[in-house]
Amino acid sequence: MSKKSNLKPIAAALGVIFYRIRGEAKRKLGNHEGAIADYSRIIKLNPDDAKAYTNRAVAKRDMGDPAGAIADYSRIIELNHYSPEAYLPRGGAKRKLGDHEGAIADYDRAIELSPNYAAAYTNRGNAKRDLGDPAGAEADFGRAAEAQRREEEARRKWEEAIRWKSALTAGGGRITMSRS
Repeated sequence: MSKKSNLKPIAAALGVIFYRIRGEAKRKLGNHEGAIADYSRIIKLNPDDAKAYTNRAVAKRDMGDPAGAIADYSRIIELNHYSPEAYLPRGGAKRKLGDHEGAIADYDRAIELSPNYAAAYTNRGNAKRDLGDPAGAEADFGRAAEAQRREEEARRKWEEAIRWKSALTAGGGRITMSRS
């Protein structure tokens, strides 16, 4: 293999890094068209780069192009249909276009994949309220509150486990901290 052909993957990887950083800077500065162009260059280099589709979808959304954002979120879902995080913003874009049933279907899928996804319950409740279903909305808002409580409890348990692990590691296996 020649040195030139060995450099192609490296050049492509560097190009992805460059366009990702520049695209983020452009998006943060409000240059959404420039950001979209950079993210599109990444996709040309790597058509399976879900992060590039995500960033481009956000830029399209911010630019007022929910249909374009939906197309990119749909591609992310094609790449990983087990990601609840892709269904939530796609549902939001559908809701913005007035497709409340489509939005609810996306929120349903996000909840199916992650039953404690509080934001999905909240957004589904908003879509149900938009459709004139206040009882369904209220039920989802209650589920969102319960899911949020479970998320906070899980976070506290995780943080406690990390503290205990640190204490055990620092003490050579002996407990060296007091419970507070």
